[in-house]
Formats: sequence, C-alpha cells, structure tokens
Amino acid sequence: MALQPVQVVMDRLVHNVTSVHNVVRLICRRLHLECNFAVQDFEWSSSAGGFHAFIQAFFGDNTTNAIGIAPIAMTMDRMREIDFIYPSTGVHYVIAVCEKDLPSAGDGAFFIALFAGVPVIATFTVIALIFVLLAGLITSSEAVMRQFSASSSMSSGISALTHSLFHLYTIAFGQDDVAFSRSTPRSLYGLYTVWFFMVTVVGAVVCSLLPSYLTVSTTQLPFTDLQSFQRSGYKLLGPPLAFKILNESSESVRKTLANEIQVVPLEQEKFFDCANRDELLHGESLQKTAFANVAGLSHLSPRCQTSVIAVSHLAHIFIATFFTTKQSHLRNNFTREYLVLQEHGLVQHLDTLQYYDIFRKTGFTVQQAQRCQTKAFVSTSSVSRKSIGWRTLAFGFWFCAASAGVSVLILVIERMIIILQNS
Repeated sequence: MALQPVQVVMDRLVHNVTSVHNVVRLICRRLHLECNFAVQDFEWSSSAGGFHAFIQAFFGDNTTNAIGIAPIAMTMDRMREIDFIYPSTGVHYVIAVCEKDLPSAGDGAFFIALFAGVPVIATFTVIALIFVLLAGLITSSEAVMRQFSASSSMSSGISALTHSLFHLYTIAFGQDDVAFSRSTPRSLYGLYTVWFFMVTVVGAVVCSLLPSYLTVSTTQLPFTDLQSFQRSGYKLLGPPLAFKILNESSESVRKTLANEIQVVPLEQEKFFDCANRDELLHGESLQKTAFANVAGLSHLSPRCQTSVIAVSHLAHIFIATFFTTKQSHLRNNFTREYLVLQEHGLVQHLDTLQYYDIFRKTGFTVQQAQRCQTKAFVSTSSVSRKSIGWRTLAFGFWFCAASAGVSVLILVIERMIIILQNS
C-alpha cells in the first residue's frame, strides 16, 4: 500500500535540530505517512503581511497535508488562523555574564562603591557646607546670649572652643598641653578641617583592609533584572531565536531589548561563549557584554569559560512549535502520537542522543561540557552572615572628604580676611 505523502515545512532555525527530525519521522512511521521535509526561511522584518504572510510562506496552496515547525509563540490571534499541535518543545533563555568579569567577594568592593558615588558628590558637599555653617551659627549665637559684643564674642567663643577641643586631643595622645604656633589652626573651621581629613584617611585605610580580614557576602552581579540591565550599560548578544521571541513579546521592556540586542549569526551559535567574545563582536573592544543563553546548555568550545546567570528569566522560546492549517486532519493524529512518544520517554531519549552525538563530533566529554554550562550565581559564604554596607561607607567617606574641602575653603577665606584686616 502506498504511503500518503505529507509535506513537513521547517523553519531554518529548527532544521538543524536533529532530534526534531527524528521525532517527526517516528510519528510519520506510526501513522503510515511519507513525510517530505522542506526548509523555509521567513524574515519577519522584511515581510509586510505579518503572520498571514508567514502562513502563506509555509503552506501556500497545500491546506490539508502539511505540517509546519517553527519557533513561534502561541497566541489567541494565531489560534484563530492555525491549529497548534500540543505539546510543543521549548527552551528557557537567561541573561548571563562572564564569571571572569565579576570582582571576587569583597576585594575592591569598597572602591567600586566609592567611585560609583562620585556623580552625587555635590549632594555631600551641600550637606557638609550646611553642617559647617550651622556650627558657626551655633557658636556665635551662644556668644551673643552671653551679652558680649559681636566681634569679641566670636573670637572669644572660637578661642575657648579651640582650646578645649585641642585639650581633648592632647589628653587622647597622652600630652599635658599643646603649644600653639602660627601654623596651628585655631578656629573652629580649622579643627573641622583637621578632623575631617583624619577621618577620611583612616576610613579609606580601614575600608580597603577590611575585606582581607573578613569574608563578606555581597552581591557582585552588575544587574539582576531587565530594568537594572537597561541601566547597566551592558551590550546584549543573542541568537536569532532570542531576538524573535523578544520582538513578539507584548512587554515594552522586552520589545526594547529586541531593538538593542546584537544578533549572533546562526553558524556562530555553537561558539557562543565568553572565550569567543571578541570574535563575536568582530574585534570591537567591549568589556561590558552579556549573553542571552539557553539555561543548562553547554557551549562546546575548546576555550570555554564559565558564565554566570544574572537574569534568570528572559524568555521561554518554543524552539519547535508544531502546527497545521484549520482544514487539516493531521492535528489530532500528530498530537496523539507525540504524546505516546513523550509518555514512553522517546522524545527525551532522542534529545539525549543528539546531545551525546555533539560530544562525539567535538571530542568533548560530559565532564568538560558540564564545566562549560552557564551556572547559577552563588555568593561567597560569609562569616558574619551580614554583608558590609559598602554604599554607606562610601557615603561617609565622601561626606568627610567634602566637609574637609569646604572647611579648607572657609579657613583660607578666614585667613585672607585676617591678613586684610592687619594690613
């Protein structure tokens, strides 16, 4: 008995997946069908007809004996035009970064937070200026309440405060008294300058040495969600499948990522690895690069380097969505046979065979492939179980530094006024 011919049209992105071919052949054999494979390369960006043009490109005039396989999402609008064959297979995409680009736990974390706060140093300067001015006003107001003249009250109040504070300093250093000289700051602002400068230097030394004596648990990932990724300044590399699903998403943030993603050509996807970053970027010197990777997929490259998951959910892509036209009688038969194969574990077995077939062709072992997998981020186990507030320390550092700078400025102005009065 002659077998009934069936046309199986596969998208170019699915055509290279051997396990999909094997599943279709098994189903056709069980249904006594002669399946003929054809490849269709449909470009969404160049087509004005949208999904209707997609259906015409796949099926044409064959509305009864045809099966389509493509990486498309199932939506209510599309269900009105075609019948989807369930279940369809898919993969889960994540955004990963190269592990070698991440700073080790604690090392340099303070200075990273320190220089990340430089753009807002103007805020610290304003706070320090207000603080110093309020101190001067409080000193003068106390002197006024003692019913002294304005000129004598200011000088006597500052002089008394200066002597008392310096006396505390001398006691702390084990001295009985301090001998003032011309270079000794005698005003309140001069003391502030010395104090803020000392705190700034000591704080920088302590914060730089602290990670050496304490293992800390601190987040080193440059971003953890799509919103923070957009603000991070990272370049996103991804395969055509990732671009397709992001472009079809109804969420604005994923639509934006689809416009910004740098698509890696299909023939380079097997080398989609941190070690080949410069090759994928065609010589561009971009250090801040992220990858749209398949979760759990091994990147079989001789120079593979470990990548770490930063965003655990980018998109779920149906890499092999089976569908037919509304007039086709094949939907129920294909769905039934697919479920039978899946129930007996044949679908998973074929995927595993393809996985090990890649190993044989590339000469990789399972252990080597596992080493090349994208792994989850695990922070360093901490001793105190509390991470150090590097941003808080950085805030205090810039506060002291800005206060010292403002105090020096006021001290210089004060000295100039004294010189002008004496001249």
